[in-house]
Amino acid sequence: MEHKAVSSGAALLSALVFALVAFVHFTSRRNTASGPTPPSLHDPIPFVFNTVQFVFNNEKFMKRATKALERSPVVRFWMGTTPVYLFGGPKHYQAIFASRDLTYNGIMLQIGFPKLWRMTREEIQRFANDKSGHKETPLPGTEHVPPQQRYWATKYHVLYDFLSRKHHIKPIVDEFARQFSRDVVEKFPLGQWTTLSIDELTRRDFTRCAITTLFGPKILELNPDFLDAFWYFDSYASVLVYGFPRWMYPQPFRASDRFLDRIEKYVEAGLKDFDWNGPDVDAQWEPHFGTRITRELTKWLTDAGFQRKSVAGALGTLVFGQNSNTIPVVSWMLMELNKDPQLLSAVRAEVADAFVTDPLTGARTLDTQKVAALPLLQSLFTEILRLRVSMVIMRVADRPMTINGVDVPRGALVHAYSRIAQTDEATWGSPEHPADQFWPERHIKYVEERDPETGTLRKRREFAMAASPACFFPFGGGVPMCPGRHFAKNEIFTMVAILVDRFEMEFVRWTNPDGSPSDRPAESDQRFSGIGSLPPDRDMIVRWKRIR
Repeated sequence: MEHKAVSSGAALLSALVFALVAFVHFTSRRNTASGPTPPSLHDPIPFVFNTVQFVFNNEKFMKRATKALERSPVVRFWMGTTPVYLFGGPKHYQAIFASRDLTYNGIMLQIGFPKLWRMTREEIQRFANDKSGHKETPLPGTEHVPPQQRYWATKYHVLYDFLSRKHHIKPIVDEFARQFSRDVVEKFPLGQWTTLSIDELTRRDFTRCAITTLFGPKILELNPDFLDAFWYFDSYASVLVYGFPRWMYPQPFRASDRFLDRIEKYVEAGLKDFDWNGPDVDAQWEPHFGTRITRELTKWLTDAGFQRKSVAGALGTLVFGQNSNTIPVVSWMLMELNKDPQLLSAVRAEVADAFVTDPLTGARTLDTQKVAALPLLQSLFTEILRLRVSMVIMRVADRPMTINGVDVPRGALVHAYSRIAQTDEATWGSPEHPADQFWPERHIKYVEERDPETGTLRKRREFAMAASPACFFPFGGGVPMCPGRHFAKNEIFTMVAILVDRFEMEFVRWTNPDGSPSDRPAESDQRFSGIGSLPPDRDMIVRWKRIR
C-alpha cells in the first residue's frame, strides 16, 4: 500500500510557507471573545507544527490531544491560520451535535467540494450563495429562492433519501447479496479447502462486488484497473483532505485525477447509453448506473450544469465513503471470528435464524433485514467501530457563539475526535475488559425468559450499547451524519452472514504486508488516523471450505 507521507524537504518548505502566512495573518487578527481562553496545545513552531503533525502524523497528534484533554475539557490550537477548539466529554459532544450555529456546510465549502468533489470556484459559490437550508421547506426569508438553486436541499434529498430509506436500501442489499453469492462465494469449489489472504479477499473480491453493486458492471468493463486506481486514491485521501495545495504537494491530486478520470469515462458512457425515458428510470438497480443513488446524483448535477469532473468527484466521494470504511470493518470482523472459534460458532448459530428456506425449491436466502438486527452480530460490529474507527468531526462557527461557557469566534473550527471518545476508560471500560481491548460482548445484555414449550428459564441476548450514544460517533453526528451508514451496515452484515453460513474457517497465521511471517497479530494502521476506518496493518492467512 502506498504510504501517505511527504518528503522531509517538502515538509520543511511547507512549514516555512505556512509560518510566514500564519504570522502575517495572525498579526492582523483580533480575538473578540470576552470569556476565558482555553489552554493551548503546545506548538513548538507556532501555527506550523500542530498543522503538519495533524495532517501527516495524526496518530501522534491524537495522543497529544488525548493527554491535553485529560487536563482540560477544551483545548485550542491552530490549523494554519484558523483557530481550532477541540472538545472532549459527552456534554460537549451533545452540544456540538445539537448546535445550529455550528455547520458542516462550511467544511464542505472549504474541503469537501474543492478537494473531493473537485468543484470549480464558481460551482462552490452556488452552494455558498444558497442560504435556504437543507430541508424541504426553505428557511424564513429565503422562500424566493428557485427550487433549482436550492443546492443544499437537493444534495440532502438525493443522498439521504436514496441511501437511508428502507424501501431504497433493501433492493440494493438484495442485489449485493445475489452478486456476492454468485461472484465471490461460488467461485470456491464445494467441499474443498482453500488457503487465502483476508487482505486480498476483501480488497479485491469484496470491493469489486461492492463497486459493481453501487455503480453497475460498466465501471469495471470500461476501466479494468479501477480497483487499483481506487486503492491508490484511498492511500492519499487524508492528505488530500487535510493537506496542502497542489503546487506544494501534488501527489494526492495526481491520485485523485487518476481515480476521477475513470469515473468520468463511466459517467459519459452512462449518460449516452441510458434511456432516461425508458422503464428503468425509476428502477432501484439497473446495469448502466447500478443503484438509483448513483443515477440520481449524476442526473441532478448534470442537469444543474456542473462540470463532468464535479459529477465524477461526487460519485468518487460516494464510492470512497462506502469502501474505504466498510472493507476494513469487514476485514476486522473476519479476523476476530477466525481468531476465536467460540465466537465464530456463536455467530454462525445466530446467523442461521436469518436464513429462509424455500419449501418448494429448498433454496436458502438471507433475510437482510433480519440479519441486521441480530444482537451478537451487532455487538461485534459496534465493538469494531468503537476501536477501529478514527474520525475527526469538524464544524465551522457561523457566528460568535458559546459552547458550555467557552467562547468560540466566528470562522473558528470546532473539533471532536471519535477515537478519544470511543476509548475513554471511564466511559467504556469494565474491571475485566478495559476500554482499549476488544470484547465482542461488550454491547450485550442477557435477559431471562421462560421457554414457552418446556417452561424452563433461559437467557437470551439483547443488543445494548455499553455507554451513552453521545460518546459513539463513528458515522459523525447531528444533521450531517453519514447518509450511507444504514447501507454500509446492511452490506457488512450480509457479507459476514453469508460467509459464516457457507464456509468452515480456520486460522493459519499472521503475515506482514510483504507476505513474510509476522511475530504479532494485526493492529490498527494509524496512517489512516483521522479519516475513517483504520485497516489492519497485518494480513491473516486462513483456510476455508465451502459447505453449501
